[in-house]
Amino acid sequence: MSLFRCSVRRTLPVLAMLVAVVAACTAGPGATTSPSPPSATSVAPTSAPATAPASTGPVASVAGQTETDWGRIWDALPPGFPIQPGSVPTETGGGPATARLQLGTSVDVATDWWQEALEAAGYRIEARNGPLEDGSIVIDVLGDGGCRAQATITPLGGVTVATILVGAECPFS
Repeated sequence: MSLFRCSVRRTLPVLAMLVAVVAACTAGPGATTSPSPPSATSVAPTSAPATAPASTGPVASVAGQTETDWGRIWDALPPGFPIQPGSVPTETGGGPATARLQLGTSVDVATDWWQEALEAAGYRIEARNGPLEDGSIVIDVLGDGGCRAQATITPLGGVTVATILVGAECPFS
């Protein structure tokens, strides 16, 4: 187990750099890197409802799935799922998630961005709860065909982290 953690710690900086390169290559003309309006900047692979724009970069054809207390989730974000500009993959020691991203903004700014971006990607906001006791805010959304996702934005040790769960019933294409 400790060998695995060591390996993951060494791999994370390389993974973060790879995600940044993929994001830069797939953003396309006119994409923005500012946290203002949700530009649906995507990192491949990502999950999206049928109405969201597809990523123009390489995408994994099939991602794995994991059973959680929340339900069965994708192990990677489907193409077109919004990613806040400037975010990087991170590990927190939390349970399984489709994605866990360190954000460069406050919880309030990040929550507003995610809500707008998810709505722009075709999701309907079902609930926005918080701040909870730990300062986090949870956004529950519904997509087409029973697709559901959840974004939990949490202040964690001086940084803001988004934990994304995308239900396995969401399309991954």
